[in-house]
Amino acid sequence: MKDKRSFRDLFEEARQHEDYWTEGLSLELAEELSRLMKKKNISRSALAERIGRSPSYIAQVLRGDANLTAAILVKLARALDSEVRIRLA
Repeated sequence: MKDKRSFRDLFEEARQHEDYWTEGLSLELAEELSRLMKKKNISRSALAERIGRSPSYIAQVLRGDANLTAAILVKLARALDSEVRIRLA
């Protein structure tokens, strides 16, 4: 017999895993970077050049596939005339 768990149950189960929260943070960062890039009219190539990385690295960041350090976050923010702020809630 198949497991008859509801979507709500599955969602709550997923929320118990660190991967759920890690992916959410990656998505939030990618959305914020994309928003700033669009607002400031900065292409992936231009952002990559500003931080000394390749455009494919920026694509990885925007997909959530890059393992980011605090130093890279600061470089990305500064390249977009912004700053990194962290809030734990």
